[in-house]
Amino acid sequence: MKLSYSNRIKFELLDSIPGMDCCRKIFTVMFFGKKAEKLHQQSSNELTDFFLRALPKSLRDNFPEKILTKTEKILLSFSSVENILETPTKLFKTLLNFKQTAIPVETLKGRRNRNAKSAALSHCQATFLKTLFIRSGYIQNPKKAYHLEITIKSKFLSRLFIRCCRNMNITFKKFIKNNSSIFYLKNRKKISRFLNSLELFEKAMAFEDIIATRTMIADINRQVNFETANINKQVKASEEICNKIRSLLNYTEQSVLSDSLRQIAEMRLHFPHDTIEKLGKRLSPVLSKSAVNHRLRRIEEIFRKIFEKDSH
Repeated sequence: MKLSYSNRIKFELLDSIPGMDCCRKIFTVMFFGKKAEKLHQQSSNELTDFFLRALPKSLRDNFPEKILTKTEKILLSFSSVENILETPTKLFKTLLNFKQTAIPVETLKGRRNRNAKSAALSHCQATFLKTLFIRSGYIQNPKKAYHLEITIKSKFLSRLFIRCCRNMNITFKKFIKNNSSIFYLKNRKKISRFLNSLELFEKAMAFEDIIATRTMIADINRQVNFETANINKQVKASEEICNKIRSLLNYTEQSVLSDSLRQIAEMRLHFPHDTIEKLGKRLSPVLSKSAVNHRLRRIEEIFRKIFEKDSH
């Protein structure tokens, strides 16, 4: 089964989990919760059964088989990590210390607050965000729309997530649904920065390429629509003046049009789609745009005086 864009991101994130014990603990506890402390107590034959029992049912049901298999392989390879005896709250408070030395992930450009610190995450904080996205994140294919969201049930994890986002200078919008906090982004630049913060540099570059392509196509479509509207407007105006000219030329009193007006009227009938400038150059002597416009307006005024008067 082909993976969706969001699941391909998750599959790539699974390859980027650091091998340090602290990061392994975070990854394991994020999936197993309090049951994580029993992981290293299992024998090799019991590990698969333990994985299926300990993993939340919602994840087992929603994960594609390819991602589930890879997650199992990674989690079971972490079974040698001992001393995951702290509660999840204590573990996260210890490892996600926001005062520790941070590893720069991206130098932000174009920030509103130019005095703000550059986005930076420690390897533990990055692992926390990666695992959170693998568990409950979603990103829409940027070829269709820009949308990224993460669903978090725990209020404690929500607070940690907000702390990490502040560290990256990325503000998520939030709403509550079914007692869960749903954090989401619609801004394409913020989504790109978030992908960089997850160390998905190639995906972020590909995302930027898609943005550039979509922007270019939108600009081209806008320009084409603008030019098409202008052409349609010119054609409609030309048809209206040509109809009025025919009515005047067929009018019984031909003296209503002077020689100069008759000349421009006949030229307009012969070249109905010419621009005003091009029409003026066809005349002898050549007329400017303003002179041509003035004569065409005079023709319209004569038409209104004759035919609107007759209609009344």
